[in-house]
Formats: sequence, structure tokens, C-alpha cells
Amino acid sequence: MTEPFRNSLDCDFLKSIAVDYFFEENQILEFKVYDADSKDPDLSKHDSLGNGQCSLGDLVSSSGQTLTLPISLNGKLLKESHIIVKCEEISSNRDVIKMSLRAEKVDKKDFWGKSDPFLVFQRIREDGSWVSVFQTEVQMNTLNPVWKPISVPLQVLCNGDPCRPLRIVCYDWDKSSPPSLIGFCQTSIREMLANPSFSDDLIHPNLQKKKKSYRNSGKLVLQSIQLEENASFLSFVQGGCALRLMIAIDFTGSNGDPSCPGTLHYRHGLTPNQYQEAIRAIGNILAPYDSDQMFPVWGFGGKIKGEISHCFSLSMKEDDPEVKGVAGIEEVYGNAFKHVTLSGPTLFTQIIGTAIACSSLPLTQSSQHYSVLLIITDGVINDMDSTISTIIEASKYPLSIIIVGVGEADFTDMERLDSDDSLLSFRDKKATRDIVQFVPFRKFKGGAQLAKEVLLEVPQQLLDFMKSRGISPNPKRGSDPPRPLSFLPRPSEVVRPTYGSDAPPSYDIFAASAPPEY
Repeated sequence: MTEPFRNSLDCDFLKSIAVDYFFEENQILEFKVYDADSKDPDLSKHDSLGNGQCSLGDLVSSSGQTLTLPISLNGKLLKESHIIVKCEEISSNRDVIKMSLRAEKVDKKDFWGKSDPFLVFQRIREDGSWVSVFQTEVQMNTLNPVWKPISVPLQVLCNGDPCRPLRIVCYDWDKSSPPSLIGFCQTSIREMLANPSFSDDLIHPNLQKKKKSYRNSGKLVLQSIQLEENASFLSFVQGGCALRLMIAIDFTGSNGDPSCPGTLHYRHGLTPNQYQEAIRAIGNILAPYDSDQMFPVWGFGGKIKGEISHCFSLSMKEDDPEVKGVAGIEEVYGNAFKHVTLSGPTLFTQIIGTAIACSSLPLTQSSQHYSVLLIITDGVINDMDSTISTIIEASKYPLSIIIVGVGEADFTDMERLDSDDSLLSFRDKKATRDIVQFVPFRKFKGGAQLAKEVLLEVPQQLLDFMKSRGISPNPKRGSDPPRPLSFLPRPSEVVRPTYGSDAPPSYDIFAASAPPEY
């Protein structure tokens, strides 16, 4: 989804969309246009303005890799409306440019005030045309704007090529009409890196033609610039970073009688249930990265020997919850129903606390590790405040949490944990990074789609964590596999996260006595 444009019929969208290109496939692209009435991401809440369609093959093979698509609405062609689509092969460069910019004495554009300047960065394409790729914030009512420092991937600014021409355009923002041009200058990332005191005139071509005495419409000044080299997820794996997959499965009563067809834990039909599908789909993606193929598997919300437990080993060996391979995960899951009675409530705190303990091995440049906790659940969390506090604590550790919601329950509360827009917070505490990805199983037709969605954020979460600790990839290893993660705490060794004197209300699930069953 692109960014919305206000009060405009001619939109030059800045946000680019990455699409994998497969020569052997017919990849159909459909572009839907909406009139945005609010910030609601639900497209059904907005008015459709029509749609256009083409194949990716047609686009990449077109002249200038540009197509003009007619727009249709309800099957009728809109004669004066069209979508211009441009594509370009993306560089694999992962470096980031950080810079601070200001301008001096820009032209006054507002009748009752000064100007409201903002910058748009445009990179040149192979066909010589310019495409807008980034925009700063607006600085209100000033002729000497100072914009906030920006951090932009080099891939976005110049497709990874620091020599590629870059145009920086200064506009005056207006609430009720399209922005008006103040002026622009042309440079390149390499030129700015070579000259940290870079400055250039902002030129308005029309004014330059009309006025012989015209000098400029202001001056753009580079205050600072830095090229930050970023590592890749694969470079950490190749350098010996040990990865571990941990599984936690919901055994609460809301799943329904596992012996009855149609319930979530029913396992005797020809089709795997949603728990089995999630285990296979995600396990088969992550398993190859785990050097010893040994995975800790826990259950929660079940009753064992008459006692409710919110973190128990599915192998039924308290000291050894690990099993071999994805097949081992499925086997202990199936055998668990010989020992476990579904109970409740749905509590996440102890499971996440156990994952924190498993991730608390010393992390150094020479000893790198990262864990992924997969929680498969069907219900509403009954210890939400405590769970949020524990996730905030977990954000300090080399850990990602994937939550897959199975069944038809209302997962509104789960969306709170997947803090894509703002970091998770509770009272006076705030997460150091986003570590949770929640996906409802019912949104996906098959396991491959599910795995792609839930694992999308894990590589970047690993990179963000390693960067925060100043850890870089080690040189590529030979044929020797990474050192396996062998530390596994007993439930009694899991330490309750400290929340201060105003701890959120929750069941004392770390105590010996269990909360009352409902």
C-alpha cells in the first residue's frame, strides 16, 4: 500500500513496492486506487476509484520499463484516468545513508507568511527520467528550514549506486493545493560523501529564464553525512550465529475435545489440523538453520496428573524438552494427549519467561546466538498485562516471538502485541525493539503462505538486535556447523521478570500452586 495524497488528482507516489520476479511464471499485477477517507487500513472503508492490471513480464520488458495502464471502474473504462507504473531491478546493497540538511534564504511563497518547505529526493532511472523516492517532513513558516536527520537505505536513494545522479527538490507545502516548487539542485551520494561541507543553489528553472538578475531561490546546505554499512541475515548465519527454534502449544479447553472431528486438536482425519500445519510450515523453514536439529517443545494451559501447568515439556521429561527434527515435534504433540487433559486459562507469561531464560546465554562477538519462540494458540490471553511486561523484558534478549492464532476466536488483543507502528509499552516501561509477529491462521490458504508471513520480520529483528549490541558477522565458516545451543533451564529456574512495586495483576504462575480452573 502506498502513502495517501491529499486533495490531488495527480499523485506521484514515493513508496516503492518490492516484487520477486520469476521468469518462468506469469505474474499478474493489479493496482487498485482508493479515495482515502481516514487512516483505517481496511480498504472496504474507502471509496474505490478503479483499478489497472498488467503482467510483471510485460512491465520489465517494456520500453523504459514503464507502462501506462488504463483505469476501469465496475467494468467501465475511465477515459481520462490512468496509472503510470515504473520498475527497476533492485540492488542488493544494504548500506544506509544518514544525513542532516538545512536551507538558507529560500523564496517566500505564502502571501500571509513565509514558506513551509520540505524536500523530495529523486533518483534518475536508466531511461533518463526522474522518480521520487523519499520526502522529509515540512518545516512550517520559515525561510531557513532545518530538517530532522534522515536515515535512508542507499538502495532507496540511488539503487545502491552512490555515483547515480540524485536530485533534491525543495517545495512549499500548502494545505489546500498541490505544493509549489521553490527550487532544486543535482548531486550524488558520492559527491556529498567526498565533500561534507557540500552546499548548492536551489534553482527554479522558470524564474531563471525570466529574470536576468536571478541567482537562486535559496541554498541547500549539508550539515552532516555518514554511510553506514549494514550486514545481512545470511552473513550472520554463514559466520556461525547459532539459531534455535522453540515451540509452545496451547492445551486449553477452548480448543474443544481432541477426540471430536472439527475441533482444533483433532488429529485422526486425512487432513492435518491447524496446529500440525503451522508446525510443519514454520518448522520446515527454520529447521535447516538449527545446527543440531534439536528443538525444545512445551505445552501450556493443560492439566498433567491433576495439576494445571502453564509450561510443561511435551516430551514429558522435565529436564529434557528437546526433540529431534520437525517429525519429533509432531510426534510429541500427538503423544501428549495420552498424558494431558485440556484445561486453562490461557497464560503466556511463563512460556515467554522460559524463552528468555533459554536466550540468556552470554552473547559476544565470537559466541553469537538467536532464538525464535513459536506460540500456537486458539484463544484470548488471560494475563495480557503480565504478558506485555514480559515481552518488554524479552526485547532485551536475542529472541523473536511468533504467535500463530488458530481457530475462529477474536484475536483483537493479540494485535496489541504485534507492535509494528509503535513499540510495545506498559506503564513506565517500553520495549527496546519490536520482537513479536502475530498472524491469524485463517487468513492463509496454505502453510507456505503462513510461513512466509510469520517469518518475514525475523531476519530484520536479528539484525536490529545484533546492531544494538555492536556485534557484526564473523568470517564465513568452513564445513563445521555452528555450536548448538545446549542451555535449557528447568521451569523452577525461570526467574520472574521484575516490574517494580506496581506489578500488573496476573496469576502467580511461577508459584507451586496453580490458578483455579474454569
